[in-house]
Amino acid sequence: MKNDPVRNPPRPVSPVVPTTKKIAVSAGVIAGNRLSGMTPQYPPIAKAERIQGTVVLQVEISTTGVIEKLNVMSGPPELQQSALEAVKTYRYKPYLLGSEPVIVETQVDVVYKLN
Repeated sequence: MKNDPVRNPPRPVSPVVPTTKKIAVSAGVIAGNRLSGMTPQYPPIAKAERIQGTVVLQVEISTTGVIEKLNVMSGPPELQQSALEAVKTYRYKPYLLGSEPVIVETQVDVVYKLN
């Protein structure tokens, strides 16, 4: 009795969970995939105090090109908030590994330089 559910109960089916890969990509490579985003604004107080420097951000970009995680790694404190506000608006072309979009971990450097 092949179809007898008592003697031959149906086997549970394991759900297929898509695995999204996460890879590290250099800042230079991912910069070429940027599609849009606001330009960082030089904070007036930092400008008045002639503070210059680079804010280094650790970024995770989703498979759709949206910033998912954003953390300050280094840089002048007076410039960090401006950098965060700008970079969170950045949108990227999805990064493909083969033909599949992947999550990207990278670094974004926001340079503040006075003339």
